[in-house]
Amino acid sequence: MFRIRWILLFVFFGITSQIKAQYSDQTVKIDALKSSIEQFDWDRANSILQLIDKSQLTPESYINYLIFKGKVSVHNKEYDLAEASYKEAINLCEVHQDITKKADALYFLAVAHYRQNDFDAVEKTARILLKFKLIPDYNDKIDEIPDTYNILGLIAKRTGDLDKSIEYYEAGLQENLMYNHAEDVVFYTNLTNAYRLKQNYIKAAQYVIKLLKLNEKNGNMILLANSYIMLGDLYILQNNPNKCLAFLDIAEDYICPHYKEEEGLYHSVIASMGEAYLKLKDYSKAHSYFLQDSTFRSQTDDYYNIVRSNLNLGLYYQSQSEYKLSKHLYSQAEYLIEKYNFKNFQQQLYTEKAISHYHLQEKDAAIQYLYKVINRSGIYPDFEKQQLAYKWLSKIQKERGQTSEALDLLNQAILYGDSLQKQRLSFETTSFILDYENEKERLQFQKQQKIDKDKLEHTKQLNIVLAVFLLLASVIIYMIFKNYQYKKKYSDQLDVEVKEKTTELEIANQLLEKSNEELRLFYATIAHDLRYPILNVQSNLDNIEKEGNNTIHSLVRQSRLALDRLFQSFEKMMNFFRLEQEPLTLKKVEPSSLLKDILIELESINELRNLNIQIKALPSIHADVLLIRQTFINLILNAVKYTENKKNPLLTIESKQTPECVYLFFKNNGEKIRTDIESKIFQSFVTDKRAGHNSIGMGLFIVKRIMERHKGTVHFYNTEDGYTVFELMFPKAQVKNKFTFLN
Repeated sequence: MFRIRWILLFVFFGITSQIKAQYSDQTVKIDALKSSIEQFDWDRANSILQLIDKSQLTPESYINYLIFKGKVSVHNKEYDLAEASYKEAINLCEVHQDITKKADALYFLAVAHYRQNDFDAVEKTARILLKFKLIPDYNDKIDEIPDTYNILGLIAKRTGDLDKSIEYYEAGLQENLMYNHAEDVVFYTNLTNAYRLKQNYIKAAQYVIKLLKLNEKNGNMILLANSYIMLGDLYILQNNPNKCLAFLDIAEDYICPHYKEEEGLYHSVIASMGEAYLKLKDYSKAHSYFLQDSTFRSQTDDYYNIVRSNLNLGLYYQSQSEYKLSKHLYSQAEYLIEKYNFKNFQQQLYTEKAISHYHLQEKDAAIQYLYKVINRSGIYPDFEKQQLAYKWLSKIQKERGQTSEALDLLNQAILYGDSLQKQRLSFETTSFILDYENEKERLQFQKQQKIDKDKLEHTKQLNIVLAVFLLLASVIIYMIFKNYQYKKKYSDQLDVEVKEKTTELEIANQLLEKSNEELRLFYATIAHDLRYPILNVQSNLDNIEKEGNNTIHSLVRQSRLALDRLFQSFEKMMNFFRLEQEPLTLKKVEPSSLLKDILIELESINELRNLNIQIKALPSIHADVLLIRQTFINLILNAVKYTENKKNPLLTIESKQTPECVYLFFKNNGEKIRTDIESKIFQSFVTDKRAGHNSIGMGLFIVKRIMERHKGTVHFYNTEDGYTVFELMFPKAQVKNKFTFLN
C-alpha cells in the first residue's frame, strides 16, 4: 500500500513537471513572437505563429497570442483575420477581467479598422477606449489613451475636420505628458501637419522647432531628418524655395547613411527638392527629381505619395505647356484621391486640372473644377486656391463677354487671401472697372455703328427695290415698243422670207448645175471609153475581110474582149442612174448568203481569178438587196484588182456588232492604195493608173453613195501586217424610208 502511494505520487509529479515544461516552452515562443514584432521581423513572426500550440497556452498567454497574431495579420493586410483575433482577445479579457489587455486589443482593433478606411468603426472602438478614463488611476493601468486620441485625430484629419483633429492631437499630447511625463514626437508631427493644412504656418513652425529639439536630444537621426523635411515644406508653402533647399540638404545628409532602410523618406526629400526647383523655375532639375520620385513610388503601394508624385509631374508638364500630359496625370491622381479619400489634395488638384482644361479650350470642364475648389471651403480650406479659382472664373466669364459676372467673381476673390493679396486684387478690380467702362463705351459705339449700318442697309434695299421697279417698267415699255415695231415691219418680214426662199432655190439650182456637170463629165468619159473599143471592132472586121479565115479566130476573140469592156461601161452607167433615182426597199438581208451567190456568179465568168475568199459568220442587216449586192461586188472586184500580182491573194470578210451598229470588214492583202489618192479614193472618176488597173473610177464612189443612202458609212485603213481594210457600218433597227440624193 505504501509503495502504491509512492508510485502515484511519483507519476503525479512527473506529469506536473511535463505540463510545466510544455507551458514554459510555449511561453518562450510567445516572448520570441513579441520580440520579432518589436524588431519588425515579420517573416520570423509569421514562422513562430505556425509553431505555437494554442492548446498548451495559459489564458494570459493566449490573449497575448491573439493580440500578436492580429498585429501580424494587419501587417499582412489580412484585416478580417486581424479583426477576428482582436475581438476574441477582447471577449477573453472581459471573462478574465483583464482591463490592460482589453485596452491593448481595442486599440489594435481600431488600428485595423483605420487601415481599412472604416472610420466609423475606428471612432466607435476609440470611444469605448476613452471610457476607460473613468476608471480610477486609469493612467497607471492603460497606456493606449494617448494613442487613441492620436488615431481619432488622424480620422478627423482624413475627414476634413482640422479643428477637431488639432483638438484630439493636443488632448493626446496632454495625456502623454501626464502618463509618460515626456514629450512625444508623434503628436508634435501630427500637430505640425494639421496647422500646416490650416495655413497657420507660424504655429506649424513652432511645433517643428520643438520636434527638432526633441529629436536632437534623443539622437534619432531619421526623425531629425524628417523634422528638417517638414521645415523645408513649410518654406515651400511660403514661397521661399531657397531656404527650403537649405533645410532639405541637411535632411538628405542625415538620411543618406540609412538610405536602404529609409528609401521612402529619402524620396520625400527628392520630391520636395523638385517642388523647390519648380518654384525657382529650374525646370530641368525639377523634372529630374520628379521622375526619380515617380519611378520609386510606382513600385510601391504608398498611394498618398503616388498622388503627390503625379501632382508634381503634372505641374512640371503644365509649366512646359504640355497640357494633355498634365491633364492625364491629374486624372490618375483624382482617381486615387476619390478612392482613398485624400481630401487634403483636392483643392490643389481641382485648381491645376481646371487650368489644364482651360488651356485645352475645354472651358466648361474648367468651370466645373473651379467651382469644386470653391465648394471645398470646409475641407482643408486653401484660401489662396479659392482666390485663384475666383480669378480664373472671372477671366473665363470676361472672355465670354459676361462682363458683369466677371466683375462679381473678381470681387469675391478679394474676400480670400492676406492683406497684400487683397490690395493687389482691389487694384485689379479698379483696373477691371475702368476696362469695363471703356468696354461699355466701346460697345455703345459699336451699337450706334450697327444702327447706322442698318439704316444704310435699309436705304440700299429701298434703292434696289426702286431700281427693280424701274427696270420692270422699262422692260414693259420696251416690249410694247417692240410689239408695235413688229407689227409695223410685218410686211418687211414677208419680203425677207421671200428672199430666203429665193436663196434656197438658187442653192438648189446650183446643186442641180453641179450634178449636171458631173453627168456631162461622166458622159464624156463613157464616150471616150466607148470610142476605142468600137474602133477596134471596126479595125478587126476590116482585117477579117483582108486576111481571110487564117486569123479569124484571134480577131474574133479580141473583138469579144473589146465588146465586153463596152458592155461593162454601159452596165456601170445604168447602175449609177438606178442608184440615184430609184427609192430604197429595206428588208432583212443575210450577208453570208448574198456573198455566196455573188461568188458563184463571179466564178462562172472567171472574174475572181486566183483570189482566195474567206467568209466568217456575219450578222443580218437591214438594207436594199440590189444596192448592197452592188456594194459587195464592187469591193470584191476591187480586191481582185489590187491582189492580182500577189502570189497568194486573200480576201477575208468578217464582222463586229455594237448595240447600235453592225460593222462588215473586207480585208485584202493586195497592193496598198497610192498615198496621193488616199484622201479622194471615194470620189467619182478617181482611179489608180498603175499597170493592169483598168478602171473608170466609179466602183468605190458607188459604194460610198449606197452606204450614205443607208445612213451608214464606209472608210478604209491599212494594218501593220500589210492588209487593206474597207469598213462598212450599217445602223440597226433602220425604218423603211425612201431616200434620194440631192444632185
